[in-house]
Amino acid sequence: MNLEDIFGNIGAIGLEDIFGIIGAIGIVVGIISLVLMLVSWMFIFSKAGYSKWLGLLMLVPIVNLIWFLIFAFSKWPIIKEQQRTSQPPETAHRHEPAVAEMPTKSMPVHCPSCGTPFAAEDKFCGSCGFPRQT
Repeated sequence: MNLEDIFGNIGAIGLEDIFGIIGAIGIVVGIISLVLMLVSWMFIFSKAGYSKWLGLLMLVPIVNLIWFLIFAFSKWPIIKEQQRTSQPPETAHRHEPAVAEMPTKSMPVHCPSCGTPFAAEDKFCGSCGFPRQT
């Protein structure tokens, strides 16, 4: 019993041709998947602060596992850089008060004459014309 007995006579295209086409499609899909994976790893390495070319190491069988573990459990250079730039420089000689510590003048919220609420930008009462005092 051969394959033609199972599948029947397909016509001018033989079973070898069909298997060849399926194999070629598989190779093309495999190459596209490999390129997509490689480009993705290059972007991931680049965004983490490493050289994007380290993504090529993900093609080497044992090295990719080692780099994956290093990548997963180490502190990335981009994180180190963010932490370094987010810390303010130490100033030992002078103390600048925070915004909450600075004294502020309170503006009246309601007109003392007629009781109408002031808008934030008002300098005079909209109802009676009484000047807003600072």
